[in-house]
Amino acid sequence: MDIIKNIEIWNYLAYFFIYSFSGWIIEVAYHAFTKGKFINRGFLAGMVCPIYGFGAITIVFLLEPIKDNLFILFIGAVLICTILEYLVGFFLDRIFHKRWWDYSDVPFNLGGYVCIQFSVYWGIAGVILVRDIHFMIENLVSLIDLRMLMVLCGVSVISILVDLLASVQNVLKLNKKLALLEEMQLQIYDLSNMVGEGVSDTTLDIINRVDPVLKDFSERKNAFGEAIDKEISDIKERKDAFGSIIERELSDFKEIKTEAQLKLEELKIKRNELINSYRRGEKRIITAFPKLREDMYTESFEEFRRAIKEKLNKR
Repeated sequence: MDIIKNIEIWNYLAYFFIYSFSGWIIEVAYHAFTKGKFINRGFLAGMVCPIYGFGAITIVFLLEPIKDNLFILFIGAVLICTILEYLVGFFLDRIFHKRWWDYSDVPFNLGGYVCIQFSVYWGIAGVILVRDIHFMIENLVSLIDLRMLMVLCGVSVISILVDLLASVQNVLKLNKKLALLEEMQLQIYDLSNMVGEGVSDTTLDIINRVDPVLKDFSERKNAFGEAIDKEISDIKERKDAFGSIIERELSDFKEIKTEAQLKLEELKIKRNELINSYRRGEKRIITAFPKLREDMYTESFEEFRRAIKEKLNKR
């Protein structure tokens, strides 16, 4: 009971939500400035970026006692934010098989998860937070009655948990969709190969059957020039026999080919319909993370992303 009534715990929980919301504002403002449009950034759909909240309260908790030492404060903020960003990026990648942000094109990056340029930005932001901002947030939170603070924090926790579950569900549905697209693509490849191999095998079989006849005719012609008329008659008879066999094979192959082509066209139509249909959550993921990289179903994901972007550009 004493833990529940511990004002310090509720204060830090309030700081977490305030800084998570502030982080969302920073992300939206940054991308509005660089991209010229509104992008609802963040893994969650709501107006929070929890990674900012975790980073901010960790910096405040660990570094506020040394805020007078500017250099140590800066280095500490750099290390805390860089480690946090790397761990979050790494585990999101491993859990969902997606790279949610990517610094691979920025010099001095580590696995694309972090880079020196943004680590310096986080260090500067950490210094400003501890020395110039946090005391104002602290004073603001101290004005709120404990019971009211508990209610506000409780509602915020529930909201974030619901948002988290919905966001995870959206990602899992997207993964399932990409897996289905990939499976359909493999079936299309297999059917295409089957038709191609059928054409090749039938052609080679015809060649193998006709070649001996032509060769035999050529040999007999050279050896028995005077009996050429009789040989021609024999060849015609053989040709008719082979012709009927070849016609049967071609007829069987055409049936197989037609059936395979129908399945192929049906698969292509279904796959295109699946690519060109998307849920609201899927659209948000694509627009919120322009540099999102898919590790398992790369080709299908890029097709899906292009389809969404083309539809959005037409609006």
